[in-house]
Amino acid sequence: MLRLFGKLSWLILLSLVAIIFPTTIQAQEKNFSVDLDTTYTIANNGDVKVSHHFQITNLNPTLFIKQYGLKLSSSKIDNVVIRDNTGEEISKEVVKNNNQTNIGITFPDQIVGQNKSRDFTITYQNPDVANISGQVLEVIIPQQASDDEFDSQSVQIISPLAFGLPTRANPNNYQTQLNSDGKSILTRFDNLNGNSASLIFGDTQIYEFNIKYSLDNPTNTAKISQIALPPDTPWQKVDYKLLEPTPSVMKTDADGNWIATYRLEPNSATIVNAHILVKVSLTPDSNTPFTRPNQDWLSSQSYWQVGSSNINKLIPEFDTLKEAYDYVVKHLNYDFDNINGEVERLGAEQALKTPDRALCQEFTDLFITFARAKNVPARRLTGYANTQNDLLRPLSFVEDVLHAWPEYYDAEKNTWVSVDPTWEKTSGGVDYFNQFDLNHVVFAINGLSSEQPYPAGSYKLTNQDKSKDIEVKFANQFISAKPDFEFKIENQTLLGFPIPGTTKLFIFNRTGQAFYHQTLSLLPQDGRTKLSVPNDYEINSIMPFEKKEVKINAYADGFFWPRRDTINLNYHDQTTTVAITVVPNELSRLENPVVALGLGAGLVTVALLAGSLLVFVQRRRRPVRR
Repeated sequence: MLRLFGKLSWLILLSLVAIIFPTTIQAQEKNFSVDLDTTYTIANNGDVKVSHHFQITNLNPTLFIKQYGLKLSSSKIDNVVIRDNTGEEISKEVVKNNNQTNIGITFPDQIVGQNKSRDFTITYQNPDVANISGQVLEVIIPQQASDDEFDSQSVQIISPLAFGLPTRANPNNYQTQLNSDGKSILTRFDNLNGNSASLIFGDTQIYEFNIKYSLDNPTNTAKISQIALPPDTPWQKVDYKLLEPTPSVMKTDADGNWIATYRLEPNSATIVNAHILVKVSLTPDSNTPFTRPNQDWLSSQSYWQVGSSNINKLIPEFDTLKEAYDYVVKHLNYDFDNINGEVERLGAEQALKTPDRALCQEFTDLFITFARAKNVPARRLTGYANTQNDLLRPLSFVEDVLHAWPEYYDAEKNTWVSVDPTWEKTSGGVDYFNQFDLNHVVFAINGLSSEQPYPAGSYKLTNQDKSKDIEVKFANQFISAKPDFEFKIENQTLLGFPIPGTTKLFIFNRTGQAFYHQTLSLLPQDGRTKLSVPNDYEINSIMPFEKKEVKINAYADGFFWPRRDTINLNYHDQTTTVAITVVPNELSRLENPVVALGLGAGLVTVALLAGSLLVFVQRRRRPVRR
């Protein structure tokens, strides 16, 4: 008896069992040709009917196919039917265990003779092939057998017309057209050459989050506490419908995180509630600024041991970053047994030593370390990842069942590129290096540090707090906010006294969305007034509920005492006027007018003090003269 083994699509193992008549056969002799045509028919609710049509032709007159065995990497397989080319149903045995479905067939007849063929079709329902989430249909065809195991193989996907044509497909050698029924789209890959395939129908996904941050101050003095809020990136836009209480300070750190600062009173606790919409897009928004890295994004960190001997001896094996990525995928094995247990982050070096203990953090840390060792800036993203099958696309970041994945900086394209070696490993080889998806939402970015800032879901009052801090659902609409800014003028002070000519302009963003690359126009009504900032002053970004400060010094010729002037302001199509104090132009020749004015005020103060002391001394001496 001769057994031939191979892999097929969703299938983990394909075995063709041949009965051998008395003859001598060379091991390398090809005894059968196998042609396979697979069709995935997707219903409007996401249910998928899979049909594998086999044609197996005898190339050796002394062999024939007697049995067929199939393993599917899902225990959700249902309604299995096998039919021959006449439509006659063939009996089968279906056994489910350990997240697998095993199908066994024994053919009732014998097809003998060279060039004789057996045609049969296996159909079943498999809910893991397609995923409808919100407005997006995603189809995943995992890795098939190597191309030498089939003489020809084709895959076609029939999808609902409502989702339109695929907006992204990998590989890109596919054809698509309106199906003959006029109600669906037909997408066909003529030969995948053993590779996986993935398709996305839809170009944006909208998520709605409710997030809770628990902060406390058990000390007897006030303290400052900071949290990382989900930020804008070129691929995601955030709208804060609620952020309560409002932070005292909002700022962006070097990695692009949005950091909110809160003042906590002594012996107090505060819960920050955020209700946000996040729109994730396949096409990056060129208007959204991002960090352009330097040497700091190549450094060794506590979990990224760049320069260690174990890392260095592997780096010469990788000619490209893709080869380093492939090594991570192949070398590490996802530890499904530990996914719900106590998670210990191992770091890159320990992940190399214990590859069977890897979770998403280990896949991420090892890739980042390899990338940095190859002089490619890389960092870690943590956040929410949408999945309906934890065994194909697991979530294993310790806090609130989140996910971690890496990104690297592509200097040629001048952009950060997200990849996901964890999901490529667990989804049967779906390509997450050359193509990303709409399932990942960034909560925090770790680049300058391998640990901080912490993402949403990590802010709990105690280590034993197991409450769920993140709730998510899909939304249907994301509306760009209309600009709504509040303008306020404050004079700069010294020792509590206003300094003429030195003004702080505050622009408060009252919306829950950020605005970028907007010009602040300042036009004094008096043509003699000169400002220390350009008349068209670009503000690179202003975050939700941020108070942006612009320092303005105003000077003019032709007078000797401070006077008032009005400035017309225009920012993001909002116009207002503010009154400021103008000082003589002579002060503009000083490098720092504030220091000059402060020095002058200090001299006046010293003179006044000296005069008071003299009067005080004189008054003490008068009685002596009597």
